[in-house]
Amino acid sequence: MGNLNDKHSDVKKSETRSTTLNPSRKYFSQLSLNSLTSSFSKKGTVNLSARSVNFTERSHSYRSKKSELPKNLTESKTTWPIRRIEAIFLPEFTFQENLIKLNYNILQSIARGAFGTVHKVKNLQEDKEYALKILSKAKIIEEASVKQVKDEVYIQKTIGHHKFIVNCILHWQDKHHLYIVSDYIPGGELFQLCQRIKHIPEELVKLFTAEIAIALDFLHNAGIIYRDLKAENVLLDALGHIKLIDFGLSKWLSHGDRTYTRCGTPLYMAFNTWINHLTFSVI
Repeated sequence: MGNLNDKHSDVKKSETRSTTLNPSRKYFSQLSLNSLTSSFSKKGTVNLSARSVNFTERSHSYRSKKSELPKNLTESKTTWPIRRIEAIFLPEFTFQENLIKLNYNILQSIARGAFGTVHKVKNLQEDKEYALKILSKAKIIEEASVKQVKDEVYIQKTIGHHKFIVNCILHWQDKHHLYIVSDYIPGGELFQLCQRIKHIPEELVKLFTAEIAIALDFLHNAGIIYRDLKAENVLLDALGHIKLIDFGLSKWLSHGDRTYTRCGTPLYMAFNTWINHLTFSVI
């Protein structure tokens, strides 16, 4: 019975406390949206009973707050990260958006490869024709060929000054593609010439063979193995001289080093190389 009396006494005390509250006063939890918005003043203050908050002054003081890091530690602040699909092609392929739309006009499609297509384009500023290779970044990543493409651009740009090698003019990337601009060679492929002319004169064959040998000798002296010599990768300029293209399978090697990857086009490979997995070397 004593417990019951205590419970009733507690209820009475709580009722008496609730009646002592001021019914006319609005507490913070009872404020509605209308009461809040109506209490805005011209200076940007909100009156909440006895408390007043000036949002304008607070935001202004927050924005004008300077960094508290010492000068020697400012470089350690976190920067916005570069997307991985862009970062893996750096620094060889710088990121430039809409460059092809601003500077180039696509005239026609020349060839198609595993990763993309080659187009004949015209530079709108220089009024000059170039060959533009557009490669899919998704396909390159899927085939694990990122290093191969980067090496191709670096090698071609390094040795492109040679008379019998196509020079790489410019290369960049955007969100979905890689772009490689090189000299446009108007004579077409040696393979196409062989199809048009069934019997090429012997003197012309000697000229082509000598120029190809000179180009390969230059590459080997520079420590580069080509590994994809075929008629489709030999172009003819306006005067009939050869130009080597497509250095996608080329590789830098030191003197005496070897490679153990069987690569190239099977129809142009030596039979013993295809069967016995012979290696390539720089001598």
